[in-house]
Amino acid sequence: MSKSRLGQQAPPLVLIVVLLLMPVAISRFGVLHIINMIYLMIIPAMSLNLILRIGHVNFAHAAFIAIGAYTSAFLSMKAGLPFWLCLPLAGIMGALIAWGLGWLILRIKGPYFFLVTVAFSEVLIRSMTRFKEITGGHQGIEEIPKPSITIPNLFDFKFESEISFYYLLLAAMVVSLIIMYRVQRGHWGLTWRAIREADSVAESAGVNVLRYKVIAYSTGCFFAAIGGSLYAHYISFINPGSFGLLMIFGLIFAIIIGGREYFYGPIVGIAVLRGLSAGVARMAEYEPMVYGTILILTILFFPDGIVSLSPRFVTRCSKILHSIMRRRTGEPARD
Repeated sequence: MSKSRLGQQAPPLVLIVVLLLMPVAISRFGVLHIINMIYLMIIPAMSLNLILRIGHVNFAHAAFIAIGAYTSAFLSMKAGLPFWLCLPLAGIMGALIAWGLGWLILRIKGPYFFLVTVAFSEVLIRSMTRFKEITGGHQGIEEIPKPSITIPNLFDFKFESEISFYYLLLAAMVVSLIIMYRVQRGHWGLTWRAIREADSVAESAGVNVLRYKVIAYSTGCFFAAIGGSLYAHYISFINPGSFGLLMIFGLIFAIIIGGREYFYGPIVGIAVLRGLSAGVARMAEYEPMVYGTILILTILFFPDGIVSLSPRFVTRCSKILHSIMRRRTGEPARD
């Protein structure tokens, strides 16, 4: 193996090793929980950014997280299905509802789309609060079963500890990211980008704009529901208040702060916001102010997000390094 190829493969291998050994290095319970929540929330954040590819901000995204959470909880507690069936079925339920809803609302643009999605979210959350016999109302659903792997008479493992859930959530996040990456870099992703830039031009070129919008909306809501299912079985408790407007605004803030034009922008955004949330946990009343301040500063000074700083930083450091090397070798420094 050549040195150049080894150098290219080294960073991913180092990252994999770090991620696999992180629970061993981090002994504090609270820190591991924060990392688990980062992994979990990356999935709905990335799926919301996927829907942004068609030029729509889905303010009903938290509602689809709730759909996934409640579907998975019902299937596991009422039907007795294992988590490994509840997870995909929750995603399918979210995608089917999004498919039907998408044909109705994706013709709408601008503030009207915002109003319709907010209204759908509020109706769904209020309904979950109202029908106490089914959803538990404000008290929610408790003791949602933890995932387990069982081989009769041979093996029985239950995901109860933070460490075991760390690897489950890491695997779910990686698989989801790989699928969304391939989708966005494929034919669908290119078509969504064309629709966002100029949907009338795309339609005149023979693209069925509404159909591709519905596909994007359903795909994004599928992964939102997957995130909801993971949330329900990880926390073991859900109630309608967990999926309100604060959740959707948190996801939107993460996308803007990280950088919506970059695939890994929402990942950075979620990590930053979750880290700050843990840092100001003792001063919870100041958390909205901190979020708002960071959002304003990002929009004013880094409109492309925090991730956009990395190319500039690398370029600047390279120039400084080349300048230092030239001075040491006696060559004149050039800008």
